Amino acid sequence: VVSTQSTGEDSEIHSEAKEAPVWTPKPPKPEKPTEEIIVDVLEFSHQSFVSFLEFTIAWLDDKSGDYRYTSTAIFKERYNVRSNGQTGPPAIIVRHDDGDILEEVPPSSPPTEHMVLRLTTSVYYFCLARTEILCFIFMLLNHTVNASLISAFYPS
Repeated sequence: VVSTQSTGEDSEIHSEAKEAPVWTPKPPKPEKPTEEIIVDVLEFSHQSFVSFLEFTIAWLDDKSGDYRYTSTAIFKERYNVRSNGQTGPPAIIVRHDDGDILEEVPPSSPPTEHMVLRLTTSVYYFCLARTEILCFIFMLLNHTVNASLISAFYPS
């Protein structure tokens, strides 16, 4: 019979008891007064709300960029036609550049304006650019209120 136990310092039988490290808790942090905690929470929630509004404004501006570019281009063409004295329909302008012309669409309102005004302007242009969404919402609202057979065939 072969013994699997070894004799020496590393042996389980002859090992000395090693001391385990002693756990010491961290000293407690000095507690903030309740007023400071409330102020910190309010500052954080204010910054979060402002960031959310900035993101919403940027998203709405991005979604209405095509509409704003098109309406600006049409306005400029009308102004050029009127200033040149033409009374007929404007000539068709063919563009041969394949570059992305919508890269430089400015925001719906300058960032120096108040945030509520910027949000209102962004929502206005988004509603103008996405009228199909508004029409669909009003169709669903009409179906909810009236619930007639005629409105039952609206797409859902």
